[in-house]
Amino acid sequence: MPRYKTGKKPPIDELLRDVADRGGVFSAREAEDRGISRQLLSYYVKEGKLDRLDRGIYRSKYAPDHPHEDAIESAVAYGPKAVVSGSSALNVYGIGTLDSNKICIKHPADEASARIPSTIAASTMSIVTPDDYEVSSRDGVPIEPVLDALSTAWNVGNYDPNQFVNTVRDALNAGTVSRSDLKERDLDRFVEDDDEQE
Repeated sequence: MPRYKTGKKPPIDELLRDVADRGGVFSAREAEDRGISRQLLSYYVKEGKLDRLDRGIYRSKYAPDHPHEDAIESAVAYGPKAVVSGSSALNVYGIGTLDSNKICIKHPADEASARIPSTIAASTMSIVTPDDYEVSSRDGVPIEPVLDALSTAWNVGNYDPNQFVNTVRDALNAGTVSRSDLKERDLDRFVEDDDEQE
C-alpha cells in the first residue's frame, strides 16, 4: 500500500467515516485537504475500496445507497459551501411535488470548482449567491432551509402557480414554515385563499 513520506498510513478511513452520512461521497479536493493524493485515490479505486463516480468525485464502496446521492454528488462537486437548493431541496425534505430535470445547487462564486464534471454540470442548475446564506443538513445532504428552498424554487423554477400553492401548503402543514415566514418572503399570497376559508 502506498505510504506517506513520513511512513504514516493515510487517513482514508477517517475521511470515509466523516462522509458516511452523505452516502460516502466526497471530492478529491476534500481528500487532498487531508493529505490523501489523487494517486492514492486511484490506488483505492483499483483495490476496490472506492468507486470513482466522475472526475474528482468518489464514493466509498462500503457506504449504503443513499436516496439523494445525485444531489449530494452535485453539491460536493461545486465545493464545500454548496447546498442543494430550490425544488431539489424541497424533494429532499419531502415537501410538495415540484419536479425539475436538474438538481439545483447554490454556491458562492469563489467556492465553485473551475472543473465541474460535465455530467454533473449538465444535470445541475447553478445559482451563484453571496457567502452569507444559511446551510442546513438533512439526511446527510447539505441543504438550504425550507423557507429559502421555497423562495428559490419560486424565483427560478418557472412552476405552475397551482402546483406551487400545494407545495407551500405542504410546507405549512408539515410545520416547517409559518405564515409569518411566508409573509416575510412574499410567499403568503399562495395561501391567502386558506385565510378566507378559515
